[in-house]
Amino acid sequence: MPESTPNAPRRNPRSWFDHPERVLACFIGFSLIAWTLQCSLLQKVLGLDVLETILWGEKMAWGHSKHPPLSGWIGGFFARASGHGDWAMYLAAQLCVCIGIFFAFKVARLFFDRYRATVSALLLYFLFYYTPSWMKFSTYFVEIALAPVATYFLLRALRGNRLADWCMLGILCGLGFLNKYSFGLILLGFALVVLTRADYRRRLASPGPYLAALLCIILFLPHLKWLWENDFVCFQHVDERLSEEHNFLMPLCVLVSALYPILTEALAVALALLPPFGAAWRSPRGVWEKFRSLEGWERCPADREALHFAAILSLTPGAFYLLLSLTGTDIILMWLCSVASCSGVAVMALCPIKADARLLRRITWILAIYIGIVFAATTADATFRTTTSMHLDPHDVISAGEEFWHRHNAEPLRVVVGGLRYAAIFDHYSPRHPLGCESDDDLSVDLCREQIERYGALLIDSKLRDLNPFLNRLETPVEFEECYIAYRSLLGETKSRHLFMAYLPPGAKIRKSADANAEKIDHE
Repeated sequence: MPESTPNAPRRNPRSWFDHPERVLACFIGFSLIAWTLQCSLLQKVLGLDVLETILWGEKMAWGHSKHPPLSGWIGGFFARASGHGDWAMYLAAQLCVCIGIFFAFKVARLFFDRYRATVSALLLYFLFYYTPSWMKFSTYFVEIALAPVATYFLLRALRGNRLADWCMLGILCGLGFLNKYSFGLILLGFALVVLTRADYRRRLASPGPYLAALLCIILFLPHLKWLWENDFVCFQHVDERLSEEHNFLMPLCVLVSALYPILTEALAVALALLPPFGAAWRSPRGVWEKFRSLEGWERCPADREALHFAAILSLTPGAFYLLLSLTGTDIILMWLCSVASCSGVAVMALCPIKADARLLRRITWILAIYIGIVFAATTADATFRTTTSMHLDPHDVISAGEEFWHRHNAEPLRVVVGGLRYAAIFDHYSPRHPLGCESDDDLSVDLCREQIERYGALLIDSKLRDLNPFLNRLETPVEFEECYIAYRSLLGETKSRHLFMAYLPPGAKIRKSADANAEKIDHE
């Protein structure tokens, strides 16, 4: 056997980073398991948005006072299927993130090679909305899942013009509207993508786009009928949020929030392109020169089609909210959290170097360090800092409420009226799952009015003023008692929450919301 030559090139073994899809799959799996376990082990009670989602989902109506019904239906399904286990709601949120990341990769793959597409998807994990564990299942997470799936079928439909893809796009857009009205901004981005590119505009001469629009409208019609029958109550909620006191810095806040996804992901890519530690780092000028010249990286031009497609979809919602804020309207910045699924594609379309295993490795390590810091910080926060939103034991609340109820009535507790948190705690955590009714929600009270008058109800909340909207509709006086519930985090200080409870006997009369509102107007 001939001896090996000392200067002969060594054959590089294939590394883990030569399989970009495996890297992405590992991050998706880790995200799902890590955040689900962290929340399940360290938090005793679901967040307010999750409890609200479950409370309305179990009523199986075509809407509720804040949003269309889809997120509630999904939340109610996971709650019932798991026996009302909290872990299922954390899992549902992370499943939405996983679906969103996977289809963001699928969208990128229609433009890029495997490495660039994988990096595009991984960049989303740098965003605030995809990582912190306290963001639990809600309409935003459903939108995080639906938006990239709809985007994927839009791109397939524009390229292949197959009716099956147009049908899927129409169904997904209908589901998007059934989840959240802000999906209309994603649809606006879709329209701008089609209208601003000649080869896409030609698809308007085919039946596909109109079939998609028809399917979307058909899916939305039952909710539209429900809105008509309930005085468009969801739009009233949106109007109230838009009418809140305006901050003169709001346009700047909206601009920063709109650009935040792209700027954050661009920073991550820039860090990955920095030269390795060595002689260049002995002077800042040496580092800058190597970074500016992209020494050691193979250059490549920008992908114009991908940039056009992704930039419009990423920036359209932010541009709309910026214009809205300039009119003096307050903006809930969370509205921007679930429309950034194409931002990674936009950043990588502009990236001036050819993506390879080395870039993927650096992005992976930067992301691993970032997620490790966030995971450690949120774990410490949930372990050492006691808060009502995470550590109030719902079973202690239920025990106190049940004991108070049975001092007045031997029959099982069937209806609980209170603020959202306490009504939903009984609805979700009690073994009997009594009907939960939000005291300050006229629609909820109207739906529960017959059961309250027939069976009576437990009134409970930590603030009496939160019960006032319901008390103003009562024709029966009630007396409140006060008690205290102790709670604490795993290693935090013990705190207490006082609760006010009252017994509403069967047969009590409750005025309809229309009558109560008319009386209020006359009084004013």
